Amino acid sequence: MKYRAEIDGLRAVAVLPVMMFHAQVPGFSGGFVGVDVFFVISGYLITLIILDAQAQGGLRLLDFYERRARRLLPMLLLVIAVSFPLAWQLMLPDALENFGQSVVASLLFGNNILLWLTSGYWDLQSEFKPLIHTWSLAVEEHFYLIYPATLLLALRPGRWLAVVLVSATLALSLGLCLALYRAMPDASFYLLPTRAWELMAGASCALAHRSRMQLSNPWLAAAGLVLIACSVVAFDKTTPFPSHYTLLPVLGAALFIGFAKPEHAVTRLMSQRWLVGIGLVSYSAYLWHQPLLAFARLNSVSEPHWQTLGLICLACLPLSWLSWRFVERPARRRTTLPSRRFWISHLGVAGILAGAGLALHLLHGVPGRMFASGQHDMAAGMQISYNMRIYQYQRDRFAAGTQRKVLILGNSFARDFFNAALEAGALMQDDVIYRDDIGPCFSFSPRPASTDALLHAADIVIFASGQYRPECLAQDNAWLRSASVQRTLYIGPKDFGYKLKVFARTAPADRPRIQVRMKDKVILSNAFYAERIPAGQFVDLIALLSPDGRTMPAFTEDGNIISQDGKHLTRAGARYFGQRVFCAPPLSELWTVTTCRAVR
Repeated sequence: MKYRAEIDGLRAVAVLPVMMFHAQVPGFSGGFVGVDVFFVISGYLITLIILDAQAQGGLRLLDFYERRARRLLPMLLLVIAVSFPLAWQLMLPDALENFGQSVVASLLFGNNILLWLTSGYWDLQSEFKPLIHTWSLAVEEHFYLIYPATLLLALRPGRWLAVVLVSATLALSLGLCLALYRAMPDASFYLLPTRAWELMAGASCALAHRSRMQLSNPWLAAAGLVLIACSVVAFDKTTPFPSHYTLLPVLGAALFIGFAKPEHAVTRLMSQRWLVGIGLVSYSAYLWHQPLLAFARLNSVSEPHWQTLGLICLACLPLSWLSWRFVERPARRRTTLPSRRFWISHLGVAGILAGAGLALHLLHGVPGRMFASGQHDMAAGMQISYNMRIYQYQRDRFAAGTQRKVLILGNSFARDFFNAALEAGALMQDDVIYRDDIGPCFSFSPRPASTDALLHAADIVIFASGQYRPECLAQDNAWLRSASVQRTLYIGPKDFGYKLKVFARTAPADRPRIQVRMKDKVILSNAFYAERIPAGQFVDLIALLSPDGRTMPAFTEDGNIISQDGKHLTRAGARYFGQRVFCAPPLSELWTVTTCRAVR
């Protein structure tokens, strides 16, 4: 296969925006499109390898897969091995358990499937996951398992069938992507069927280059780079992806690959030595940057500035060169590392790492690293399972009887409120229903008759999402008064700063004294709600729990962490909240709690 230096330049254009996006550097809000550029490059290069091998007498699939393994495995094993001690030191039990799962899934090239199956509101934030980026490797590996053999079969009767195969796959995958990105966004993002069209775009360029078509147009090649650059600047986390928006970076990469020729100025630009150098080490850079950023965040008391994270990304480049020089290149040469020795050594290391990851999963993140015996049930493993118990109260109608009827509305913060109430002994004598499909502004939109009936039947309605649109408050309250609801409450926001993981290294005796700085935006939004919601309706958690209005406790008196993610309550946190907020107006006017505690 003829080597094209500008492809390495395009790799640099792909990896740098991804790194800057993960570092939250301004101007790179859409840097995640670099992964899509990588997919196009992969589809192009793999198809060229197959076409050229077939033209020279055929491709041995075992040799192909060994080359892929030599390309991917050594660096992946190194990055996972280096991540283990850092994860052990910095991660709380739930996060370490998730890390162990990700290790196993990454080594099996199934992290995309794990992320798809575990995605949701309670999922650990992506910026704190050291191995989240290996989902794209899994997509490519699934592509490698299916595509080479299929393409070789299609090439037997003639190249025309390969063109049909690639074109049909591209069309079907793109159609599936456009059909599912709203209904199934997680599956659409992580899985091959809705990503295959991006790889097929690169494959189409390879088929064109190995046909009689003479594609050469410097303006189209330059336009491709402009499309990629526009995507990097214009897109952000709110842009649905993959979707019709993904056509821009994919088309941009395909235009550059398809129409750039060595004599073009744009090709010479992309073949500059520094760009090619970054492209050569792009795989190592891609693997290193996310763990380094994640562990930097995990080790920070406050959110690191983007300049700090950007410098970490720049530091990845010399580290990536060392990895490329002393790990990647030697592993690819059979003269340096014969096949038998390669497979024995790498599969052995992979087995050890997978076993360690499985142990972290089975031991639930080893809570004994940070919490005393007997406190594990309060401190670890509770963020998801503990908060799911509220769903047994998710019903359509109240039971007949004289019990007071309480309707709790909201998202995961409503589940926090519910758990705090149960820990305090409130709600025990009430008929309680929880719904996450009725929220503030319900009076502005059409509702099923069953929703109106449920609201009419409630004695107390509690909105507990922590976020409210002021234009809806008056109309919602007027509607509820007309429905004879006796009391309406709005639970204010809460916050535990940037991250609490760093405090887990604090000695147990010192934990009760630690206060964390709340985010300014939460303090401001709480003040905004306090001004606009009547005092008898607004439950100001910050006023009830913060000694100074700026900080919150990180641990309970006995050293258990109140929140693992800075937003939601552990069981210990729910007990801490319940023993305080239900002992002060307005909640104390509705429930009598005997386990009250003073705010420290």
